[in-house]
Amino acid sequence: MIEFAQAVEITMANLVSGKQGINLLENATGKILANDIFNDRDTPPFNKSAVDGYAFSLGSYSGIPMGILETIPAGKAPLQKMREGFCSKIMTGAMVPEDADCVVMVEDTYCTNGKVTIEQPKKGVSKWDNICLKGEDLRQGQLLLSKGTLLRPEHIAVLASAGIWQVPVIEYPSAAILSTGDELKEPAETVEYYQIRNSNGWQLLSQAKRAGFKATYMGIAPDSASGLEKSISAAMDKHDVVVMTGGVSMGEFDFVPDVLTSLGFEIMFDRVAVQPGKPSTFAVRYGKNGADETASKAVFALPGNPVSSYLQFELLVRPYMVACAGGAYSPLKLHLPLSKPYNRRNTARMAFVPVSVMPDGSCQPVVYNGSAHIHAMTAANGVMTIPRGVTGYNIGEVAEVIFPG
Repeated sequence: MIEFAQAVEITMANLVSGKQGINLLENATGKILANDIFNDRDTPPFNKSAVDGYAFSLGSYSGIPMGILETIPAGKAPLQKMREGFCSKIMTGAMVPEDADCVVMVEDTYCTNGKVTIEQPKKGVSKWDNICLKGEDLRQGQLLLSKGTLLRPEHIAVLASAGIWQVPVIEYPSAAILSTGDELKEPAETVEYYQIRNSNGWQLLSQAKRAGFKATYMGIAPDSASGLEKSISAAMDKHDVVVMTGGVSMGEFDFVPDVLTSLGFEIMFDRVAVQPGKPSTFAVRYGKNGADETASKAVFALPGNPVSSYLQFELLVRPYMVACAGGAYSPLKLHLPLSKPYNRRNTARMAFVPVSVMPDGSCQPVVYNGSAHIHAMTAANGVMTIPRGVTGYNIGEVAEVIFPG
């Protein structure tokens, strides 16, 4: 049995190669940027008015009311040159005339008979007032986004501002989601009293899609070595990574490790010192093409309990998939005080405990009856980590809280 940190290291040392592709801007959120992106022009690209007001040349302003040459809306170029005794009415975001060096807010003026008077004295108006200067945010050629960036909505805005509508990305490996167990029935099927509905497969598919992965649900594999081998082989034929649940404990019908070995996979680990998630298994198969090693295949076999599979997907599988595309993913982590005590008897493994963050910034464990408690995560918005050897925390003590998702 290995430590959780070791499990992460092992997965990161056995990545499936992602392939470079092009995504339209509207589909790029959640993907990994394949190239550095540079600014194609200054930002802003011209001297821009920060307010609705009047643009004029401060050096030629004599303090008397000014005539209005034109009105400059946003998105239109100025048509008139500045002249002494005149100004141009200008809207927020509009281009300031080339020879204007000051904009006074409309609130600081009044207009009578087509003449604009500045209410405040000349000494209260300074050069470049209310003007965003060309290039003051970013210069042409400046690095905007680095290769390997995990694209979020704020990055999409930057790409759009640089005229990038076809985004170079590294595609994530394709993933197959597979459940195992003769006791399982799909949600639309009739269940007998001794059967349960398959929730894990649909949970994992939803998690994969939320993360931006291209995932396919492959159904339920039977509890037989031959049936399981057939299901895993079918999943591997069209996918790079298989994420499955069940069949990895020590029961009579837990065939996954033996089947993976028979299919040519090397099991990198099959026990992790973490609760929940101890039976989590990771296996890799490398193909050969002549003397060259080709892309690998990988399998994550997660425990069949829903809290276990949920957390191990977020903390093992998701970072792995992102790393395969050249990116890095780590969920938000905060250190928060407990508002209720928590203690455990067995300290042999690191523990993940579902918690709810309170309005005062503290956290407290939710009602949690173990990793099979399917409803526990719906009441939680974070997961408290308890290191190996630590029994728990008292009120006011600070714990690390992870926010997956």
